[in-house]
Amino acid sequence: MSQKRGQSGYRSLFWPIILIGVGITWLLINAGIISGASVAALLQLWPILLIAIGLDLLFGRSSFVNGAIIGIITVGILIGAMIFGPSLGLVPTAERQEETLTFATNNAESYELYLKSGLEIVNVDAGTDDAALIVAENVYYDEISSTDEGSSHRNVAIQETNSPAKFFSFPVSIMDTDEPRDWQIALNPNLPVTLTIESGVGELNVNLADIHLAGLNADLGVGEATIVLPMPQQSYAVSIDSGVGGIILDLPDDAAIHMEINAGVGGANVPDWLPQVSGEDHVVGVDGIWETEGFANADMTITVTINGGVGSVEVH
Repeated sequence: MSQKRGQSGYRSLFWPIILIGVGITWLLINAGIISGASVAALLQLWPILLIAIGLDLLFGRSSFVNGAIIGIITVGILIGAMIFGPSLGLVPTAERQEETLTFATNNAESYELYLKSGLEIVNVDAGTDDAALIVAENVYYDEISSTDEGSSHRNVAIQETNSPAKFFSFPVSIMDTDEPRDWQIALNPNLPVTLTIESGVGELNVNLADIHLAGLNADLGVGEATIVLPMPQQSYAVSIDSGVGGIILDLPDDAAIHMEINAGVGGANVPDWLPQVSGEDHVVGVDGIWETEGFANADMTITVTINGGVGSVEVH
């Protein structure tokens, strides 16, 4: 019996202690007892867990005591990081920055905007300055990059990026709920625009009611999205790929509309004035095609494709 135990070793207590510690910590976070800054300090020290796993593989299986000691010391270090980390400067502080980017119209006749957000509430609306192509008022914690190319047809890109040094760091800024981190994007309403949006985590409000829209592509992350489409001044297509969160789509009255929805995990609510021409309900979603009467013969049309993720689709 002793020979068999010597061959297989003892079952380490390291993982049970770690799991108990993680469970208790999780409960305290959900209860609001542990602050966001403390969690951020904890996550800065995640490599300690790798070191502890290595020590357990080397010494923990030779004795119950060794595995227990390694587990207790690891949990103790991590708890200490949560308690004392913020005061010791273990939480990387990202400076809150505000920047207004203005792109002049110059000789532009049309334009495209690529917009990529991170952890912000993004609001897009019509601007009031005809001399400005795009005005972007951004509040952010990481880095903002922008490009502006072309002459008569302009290509503008605005996106939030992370520096390589922050790749393995936890984005502490999401813990700061006291300071707003909104993006206010104002578009020139008179020139045709093709808008591409990639949202991260946050609410998205896109009011294009007064915009001369040439096309819209939206790749949504996590968060609610509200999109208001304009009456067409030219035929345009809209493509929406949803992540996690509901979509509210406001369609213009009296427009010629063809809409396809794959609702994913969630339902679709479409008003009666937009007739459904094909489709079926599934256990977790709905697929269908809706089209206004006379769409095929209309001069200017709106074609909408929605690929839902997790969340409902509301059409108004």
